[in-house]
Amino acid sequence: MEEKKTRRKEKFRPKPIEIPPSSETSWRLDAGNAVFTHGNLEISSEGIKGAAENVRSDDLKGCQWITGLDELELGEILGRGSTGFVQKAIHKSTGRRLALKVISVYEQEKRHQLLKEIRTLYKADNPYVVEFYEAFYKDGNIYIALELMDAGTLSDLASKAGKIPEVALASLAVQMLHGLVYLHSLQHQVHRDIKPSNLLVNFEGQCKLTDFGITRDLQDSIAVCTSFIGTAFYMSPERIKGSEYSYHSDLWGFGLSLLECAIGKFPYPETDVYIDLVQAIVSGPIPDIPDDYSDLFGDFVRLCLQKDPVDRPPASALLKHQWIVQSTA
Repeated sequence: MEEKKTRRKEKFRPKPIEIPPSSETSWRLDAGNAVFTHGNLEISSEGIKGAAENVRSDDLKGCQWITGLDELELGEILGRGSTGFVQKAIHKSTGRRLALKVISVYEQEKRHQLLKEIRTLYKADNPYVVEFYEAFYKDGNIYIALELMDAGTLSDLASKAGKIPEVALASLAVQMLHGLVYLHSLQHQVHRDIKPSNLLVNFEGQCKLTDFGITRDLQDSIAVCTSFIGTAFYMSPERIKGSEYSYHSDLWGFGLSLLECAIGKFPYPETDVYIDLVQAIVSGPIPDIPDDYSDLFGDFVRLCLQKDPVDRPPASALLKHQWIVQSTA
């Protein structure tokens, strides 16, 4: 307990701001296009501010070592996605490196996703979730300042390595599971887009969850949702079929990501016909497990890739699986 308290003293954790549900009438640009406002949230070039009773106190104005976008020296583009791009940056006065996720506020879908991501990251307090520093607004873009994971995504790592060795993969899997336990059990959220490109790694061997733009809040541990959103390649069978789904759907994407790292490519056969992929995921057999991986690994992955979500153990139970226990002993 004392160790946990010490860690929290050393690392700034912002006071949560409650962000209301997104609606097209609740956002605006003020002060000559210099401030983005959404409900009780204001984002400017100086960072995030709350409104009314949720304003942060003077000693909690945001990240303690970065207070403005002009303090950053922008670097290379690290990657591009459907909602924007990620850029490397350096804090000029401290030399500290970070990642900037840049998203336009003018596109409705992107705007909704960035607000969801800011809310999730802002209140996150877990070493297996990428650390949020601050968010800024300038010239029609929101800049989300995040911890820089210098090895990129798990997808990047797998593409460079070809196949990730089983011992290393087990170490990464443990961290992913801890992140999912936090998201599911403590935050009551379904990520809905677990895949290798949404799992960040660094050269110290750390792995963290990222990209929370389409997470869904659930009221309790048995709640379900029905919307069809996420990356189809990594969607669980129940989601593809349009059925109700819950936390177990994230375990499908997790298991498929592990298998992809073990094989060195996407586990299902390549096809130009979308319906063929859908049928393979929904009714086809579980993809083959590589022969040079252990039987325990195979059992672990098969549990994650059960067609019926009730047969997939929760993340907390998977942490006790023998593959995890033996590989990380």
